[in-house]
Amino acid sequence: MSAHSSSSRKRLSEPESASELELEPESSRTVKKRRKALTRSLSRVSDSDASEESTVVEYDASMLDETVQLPQKGSEPKELVVPEEILLYAPPDDEYDEDENFQVIGETDPADLSGSDDSEGVPVRILTDFVVYESKTRQLVPIAELINVNHAVNNKNYRASGYVKHYIDEDQYYGGDTDDEDEDDLMSNPEACLQRIRSTRIRKFTLHDIRQRSRLLDDKLYILTNHAWYILDRPSEQYAPFFHGLWLKHRITHLLVSMAMANPRLTYEGFIAALHIVPDSPDEVSIALTIIERELDENDVQCDEIKCYIIATLDELRDDGIRIARTPVVKEIVGQELSYQLMEQTVPASRSRAQRPPQSRSSSNDIEKEVLKHRNKTVTTAVVGRVAQQLFENIMVTGEIPDEDMESDDGPHHPSVIHVANPNSVRWLDPVRGHPGFYDSVAVDGAEYSVGDAVMVVPGEDEDATRARCYKHQPSQSTNKLGNDYWFCIIRYFFEDHGIKKFHAQWFTHSSKTLLQQAGHSHALHLMLCDCSDVEIDAISQKCNVRDLPMDNFQPDESNLKDDNDFHSGLLFNSLDSSFIRLSDPEIQTLLTFCDDHKQCLACGFKERKSNFTDSRAIRDGFSHNDVSYHVGDFAYISTGHNGIYQIGQIEQFKFSKGKCVEVVTRHFGRYDDIVRKVCRGVDKPKGVSYDERRLFHSPLLEKTRPDNIRGQCFVVHETEDDEIDAWVAYDDHYYVHECADSLDVNSFDDLEPWSGNKFKHCVSCHEERQAHLARRAQQLQRYGPLRGLELFSGAGGLGTGLDLSGFVETRYAIEFSPGAARTYKKNHPNVTVYNQCTNVCLQYAIDAAEGKNPRPLKSLGDKVRLPAMPKPGEVDFIYGGPPCQSFSKMNHAKREDDIRSTLVCNMIAYVEFYRPMYFLLENVGGILDHSLKEKTIASGVVKFIHAALIALNYQIGSNVLHAANYGAPQARRRVLFFAARQDVPFPEFPIPTHFFPHARTQRVKLPTGAYLEPVGRSKYDDQADLSAPLHFVTIHEAIGDLPPFDWINPHTNISKTATDSKVERRRKDELGIPSFSALTSKATSVDPYAGFSKPCRYTSGPLSRYQKFMRKGSGKLIYHYTKRFTDIVIERTVNVPLRAGANHFGKSSYTIRLDADLYFLTAMTTMLPNNKTGQVLHPSQKRILTVRECARAQGFPDNYEFVSVNADRKAINDQFRQIGNAVPIPLALALGKALGEAMFKMWDAEPSRAASPVL
Repeated sequence: MSAHSSSSRKRLSEPESASELELEPESSRTVKKRRKALTRSLSRVSDSDASEESTVVEYDASMLDETVQLPQKGSEPKELVVPEEILLYAPPDDEYDEDENFQVIGETDPADLSGSDDSEGVPVRILTDFVVYESKTRQLVPIAELINVNHAVNNKNYRASGYVKHYIDEDQYYGGDTDDEDEDDLMSNPEACLQRIRSTRIRKFTLHDIRQRSRLLDDKLYILTNHAWYILDRPSEQYAPFFHGLWLKHRITHLLVSMAMANPRLTYEGFIAALHIVPDSPDEVSIALTIIERELDENDVQCDEIKCYIIATLDELRDDGIRIARTPVVKEIVGQELSYQLMEQTVPASRSRAQRPPQSRSSSNDIEKEVLKHRNKTVTTAVVGRVAQQLFENIMVTGEIPDEDMESDDGPHHPSVIHVANPNSVRWLDPVRGHPGFYDSVAVDGAEYSVGDAVMVVPGEDEDATRARCYKHQPSQSTNKLGNDYWFCIIRYFFEDHGIKKFHAQWFTHSSKTLLQQAGHSHALHLMLCDCSDVEIDAISQKCNVRDLPMDNFQPDESNLKDDNDFHSGLLFNSLDSSFIRLSDPEIQTLLTFCDDHKQCLACGFKERKSNFTDSRAIRDGFSHNDVSYHVGDFAYISTGHNGIYQIGQIEQFKFSKGKCVEVVTRHFGRYDDIVRKVCRGVDKPKGVSYDERRLFHSPLLEKTRPDNIRGQCFVVHETEDDEIDAWVAYDDHYYVHECADSLDVNSFDDLEPWSGNKFKHCVSCHEERQAHLARRAQQLQRYGPLRGLELFSGAGGLGTGLDLSGFVETRYAIEFSPGAARTYKKNHPNVTVYNQCTNVCLQYAIDAAEGKNPRPLKSLGDKVRLPAMPKPGEVDFIYGGPPCQSFSKMNHAKREDDIRSTLVCNMIAYVEFYRPMYFLLENVGGILDHSLKEKTIASGVVKFIHAALIALNYQIGSNVLHAANYGAPQARRRVLFFAARQDVPFPEFPIPTHFFPHARTQRVKLPTGAYLEPVGRSKYDDQADLSAPLHFVTIHEAIGDLPPFDWINPHTNISKTATDSKVERRRKDELGIPSFSALTSKATSVDPYAGFSKPCRYTSGPLSRYQKFMRKGSGKLIYHYTKRFTDIVIERTVNVPLRAGANHFGKSSYTIRLDADLYFLTAMTTMLPNNKTGQVLHPSQKRILTVRECARAQGFPDNYEFVSVNADRKAINDQFRQIGNAVPIPLALALGKALGEAMFKMWDAEPSRAASPVL
């Protein structure tokens, strides 16, 4: 989903030599005549490659027309002074020469363009820490001298050197997804992602481009070489004095034009004020601190040289229809007379379509890209739009406004009796019968307060220091003054403590004091699930008017609430995980049973329940710990310390003291896979050796452990039949055994011996109960049926496929913008109604149809085929998806405030308002946690919006960060998940990790309040999160070790073939049975555009792991087991990387790295290039990169899953990689589906008579 894998490209249609450059002299003479009344020597230079004008200006204040009077100038900025001394550039040793084979990390391979309509395209790159110099002498030259290149007035050859990285077009909608963890690695070591380059001859210098789509002025400076466009980013320290002068003129002019276009009434004073840098200044203003280390100011604007530059640029821009001379600011700067002349109408110079600025994209004949260029205005519904319009721009609200009935609510509304000082009189009323010292009410200076009343109290000292800081933090300040000045609580009971009159308070939190902060409703209070304390009655200030918000109501419009003391409360706030939830009546009653009758407090009950949950209490024939009962013969997970793989043991006996279990004796069972990993360590794996994560062996080892090390129950059977084993281990926490060994430390398979079933003993009653439980669950699912699902932004279907595999979801509708991905979804899910259309268009259609407006039929974007009508409200139980994440990803360094992709979360939640589904799931990249809004003034703004919008719809919501590897995916993909549920259904818990993943970033997430979101663990109430899990993470070898091997043929174009090379090739072919395929791009390969098994082939072995068995289910032959083709230099670099884990070609840790078969895929990328970002895509034991099928295995796509493209040949494989890389890993989606199923079982258990879900 991230738009970082495709390179930006520009048409290159000019000759190679300077003598061949044409300057269109006739057009130039015409323009000069028109300008005669304005200036005598301000010359216009046209970029002959631009379809819209790129202006470069020569200026000389002394050559202005004598009749033109400029305003008084100020002192000349020091940046305009160019150094007189001669400075030479000394290139470092690690500088590469730019040539046709040079490829920037993360950039599309040039071979992709050969033989296509893009054969003249060149990439757009960024050059930073750069210098510009004369090629022969290496003398530094002022950047303005590059104007001579455009004029071709001398024979000098200029070059540039600097660090280069590939450019990501911020306007580009189309692209892929990458993991933010990769960005963290690169940011911690900047040199890991940058290469230093010495360019070929500079052929063009371009500035003041006009963006084709938006018609906005581009603020970048470009140079064009023989092989690429380069955006000049930051000069080196040595070159800065040669760059600052032109940059200053260019920046002032750009800001003037841009601001005047945005605000035609802009005054001179307003413009000068906008140059002053404040915390919310836009980047185009604040960048001055980075480039020239100071602010721009009025002295710069009044400089004659800069004014000349402004005048010439304004005259040039008239040709592109940009006329701002009438604006007050321009009149003030250039004077009335010049401004009148600049208003004169001109005839735009004609330009051929072959001439394009770097930002524009030539038609690539890529259907996907052409379709995805189209953008629609973000459509939201009334309530979601109300929240969205406070945080986003360009939001379109549609649909009927819901009735606001809060004002007519019959809830309590207390008169404002405010105690401004310590009360004069506090008198007990209504003593609690049978409980001396406890009371039901009290009179404070004549005002009566009773148990159950909500009150405001004078803030005291919060023992939670983080929360105390948050309450005072500016983003947590509400527009409702009461929300800032008071604390809120419910009186649970009154009592007297040593003569001091007190009450027990269960606290509310104001919405602005939660993670919502500025996005919180100013009149919303949330009762805190686990926070309460004793408070002196003297602290009461006044009663609080709090209405209970009915679960089927929306939050009221804040603008309709005039009284600050007019609050509503609906959802509870759980400060442990920052979730907003509702407890069912039975759940509330359960918590209150932990409280005395005269001390009923929900928060106290929660705390007591937590205490009992973690205690190891004696029960009949066993003990209970963490709400699980254990008996002799039961199998359990045993923790060996934080963050590891659990041991599996069978309980032999236990010891009690004072009604609590204090010691457990267990017999350890070994894991078969531990032996396999010892035997199969390294690159060369023994053939035929298989893994089985569910296979155990009996050992004689007995060990004592504490009950708090018992981390859950598992279930083991003695079985030898494969079909029975497969059926049993299909469930989580199920294992089998039929072997034994003398110890756990087994180094060879020969040390295992058969173990008779007669010796296997277990708790029969617990086993039978487990079987009955599974049977009952199957009956419930069959009776009620799965949730009817609508997937938005479905892509190729990773999320929907995984959810469907759980059995608890049936995806019936899917909406996907990409034609290829939509076809892939339909191909693999023929029963799903797939809409190849924009989610905005589909929602507008559904709303219009519901309102009887008879909208025009929907048509698909790809083939314009008529689509079915959208489902109606009541036909969707579950909405899920991942809106495009490119604007959120940390890999996007060109984030824009008005990026429409950021607003698609608004559209997605608007579907919730329209359909009112039971459940909702939104997934995205980790960067969404940090994505700010409103010019970065609202930290984590998107996260706040998601919560605020769903709470406004009265939905329960919680969020967390999950790693796909923790759920059986063989890769390190991190995802942020937002689960939401209607209040009439149980809220799902996030799935407990099934696989241990030793990833350094599996850590808690800091929220904008300063609190932390703890990672999901098996121990629900453990203060120190234990990230251990029952199973080892799935390795690369376990994922792809059964696929047919092959190598790329080394073309030996650059490095001659040696005798050793020939010997190695023969050994790999004859002894190891590894065939070789040419991966070289040439005209002869047009018939077969792929390298490897381009046609379906047979598997060369059976599945070697549970994961492989899961992947191969239903697959007869293997498809997509091939790679792209590349140039000879790329192939040679790749095949020469040594066959050892972590090896690379250049000795640099970030470039062309070979994967470790015993670890995991570091990411699932949308482009598979040897030099992509960290470049860790080389097969662990074969001389090539990963194939399409291997990437699909990394994401959990079954081998029979087909990836369809609307493009052909080489572009088709790009689409396949993109569809795979953009997907949610299927094992993670499967785990989410199972977690949702547990919530559904709670619902079905609580309502056995509930009607089954309707079947369409």
